[in-house]
Amino acid sequence: MKRIMALSAAALMVLGLSACGGDPDKSASADQTVEQGCQVVGDKMSELNAKYADAQSEVGNDEGKAKEMLANMVSSMKSASSDITNTEVSEAWGKFIDAYSVLTEATSSDDMDKLTEAMTAITESGAGLEELCGQYISQSGE
Repeated sequence: MKRIMALSAAALMVLGLSACGGDPDKSASADQTVEQGCQVVGDKMSELNAKYADAQSEVGNDEGKAKEMLANMVSSMKSASSDITNTEVSEAWGKFIDAYSVLTEATSSDDMDKLTEAMTAITESGAGLEELCGQYISQSGE
């Protein structure tokens, strides 16, 4: 039951990312500015928000559904990675995906410490994305 709650909370964390302002600078990789990379992130967050807005009620107490939903979220996030070529944004997005991947792995065990670590990593990596791409993430939920 605790794992289901952690999975549902993780899904809601993606949806709940809202920016405190963030102001991407104009630094760019060879082919994409921070703004362009952040726009891809914002678009993906908007897509996830639309797809998983009712996730908690759909999952209920079904651990299998919760794991499947989380795996689908991670897969969807990974699919956007190839569209993010700006190094700075790609690294922040990668950390966010990695944190969710760790949560997916942690749900296979009964180790609440691993789940807690995964949730902490999600929170920290989400904060990094907000700092870098805040205005684009906040627009994604509107």
